[in-house]
Amino acid sequence: ARNGDLYVVRKLENTANGIIEMTGTWGASLYMRGVVAILYDNMVVVENIINRATVKFTGTAGSAVRISGAVGNIGGNSVPVTNIKNYGDVYCSGVCSSGEVFVGGLSTETAGSVEHHIEDCHNYGDVTFDGTSSTSYACYVGGLISANTNGYAMLKNCSNSGSVYGSAKADYCYMGGMIARMSNRYKFDGCTSSGAVEYAGENDHNALIAGFI
Repeated sequence: ARNGDLYVVRKLENTANGIIEMTGTWGASLYMRGVVAILYDNMVVVENIINRATVKFTGTAGSAVRISGAVGNIGGNSVPVTNIKNYGDVYCSGVCSSGEVFVGGLSTETAGSVEHHIEDCHNYGDVTFDGTSSTSYACYVGGLISANTNGYAMLKNCSNSGSVYGSAKADYCYMGGMIARMSNRYKFDGCTSSGAVEYAGENDHNALIAGFI
């Protein structure tokens, strides 16, 4: 809905306990989400969203792969995100032939020029990547958010209790219970991660594994 210059997305629930699944070959980038695809419009409010379905990809993509349980990339000039819950497992066993792989329980990444406020958001599903990322590219596997590619974010009272597992082959692999990689400023207030983080894959350079970030 639109309220003046304010776009509002609220009270959306994927109640199906089934599977959102894609298989096959794509020549370009692949995006999969449980509920909302991407959050890049200016001045978007996103709140009260629940995903209960498993999100699963088994195939090949020609460029970047982004898979998450509830919502897509959190970007734009200002995106407050409140009370988002993911109960479904997020699973990627695909091959990315030319690009990075982002797998997150709640969202794939945050980006933008301002600070995003993310509050009371929780992931309960397991997050797994056991595919292959192309040479010279990385994979990012996070319990809540896979990566912060640019911009700023404030996380308050957020949590991850799902397991984070990687058995991928990639040049670089980043894994974290809350966020796999931060390339800019993040603030945390009252956030916890209790899920196990495990990596059993192959990489040509570094595998960076952390319980929280």
